[in-house]
Amino acid sequence: MAKPGPDQAYGIAAVSEKLKNLHFPVKKQALLDSHGQDRVQWTKAGEAHPLRHYLERIGMEEFRNVTDITHAISQAIRDEKSAGTRVGDAKGTRARASGKGDTNGKARGTAAGKRAKPVADDDLSYLDDNDEDE
Repeated sequence: MAKPGPDQAYGIAAVSEKLKNLHFPVKKQALLDSHGQDRVQWTKAGEAHPLRHYLERIGMEEFRNVTDITHAISQAIRDEKSAGTRVGDAKGTRARASGKGDTNGKARGTAAGKRAKPVADDDLSYLDDNDEDE
């Protein structure tokens, strides 16, 4: 994944830059026809994809302004994330959510590779304070 250079826009700025000369309101199909091939990078660490990649995930058929477009793209990406699909995956395949550690055996999101101890929902033992007077 290539990061954008210091002068390269991503996210809302990238979409706005690509659509700066567009006349609104615009139909989704007209937008796909005129700018579908334009590549935009939605996240700083993400890959650049054709604008079509994002627009095809949007249910709206007409946009009043660039804000409508960027809001709809953002919502579609959030929906993909919550559904467990990879953002930027053209096939929409489900992201691996097995909860297993990295290939080096360390758990993700824990310090120094230590695995977090599972706690039952009804386990309130962490609330016990031995120093507290009862």
